[in-house]
Amino acid sequence: MMKYGHFTCCEVYCIHVKIEEPIEDSVEHITNDVLDTSWIEKLTPELRKSYEPAARRTIKNIMESIKNKEVHDGYEVFWQYLISFSAQKALEKEHGHTKIPLSELFKEKSAGNPGFDFHAETN
Repeated sequence: MMKYGHFTCCEVYCIHVKIEEPIEDSVEHITNDVLDTSWIEKLTPELRKSYEPAARRTIKNIMESIKNKEVHDGYEVFWQYLISFSAQKALEKEHGHTKIPLSELFKEKSAGNPGFDFHAETN
């Protein structure tokens, strides 16, 4: 990277996540996580007015997709959320990252977003 003028002290980690809990428990944890809208209350009134309707529509779509075991592009929707949820939890547990709601909850569309999107914050 130095050859291109980029200097960094960044470290790269690889975390292998093995999900050992029963699928029913995973469904319950993901459901509770998606249904937790307390993050909306922390937004400014202007942002809350913007994000809340989209988040509620998206939550409804996610819950229906998981419940109906929908399949998109060969993947059951549930597995996409399980991967995102598990990766986020691993970063939180192993590296002290702060979880941010699944990005589907605040993206521009309430349905049809690509899976495996998640965000976390670190210092």
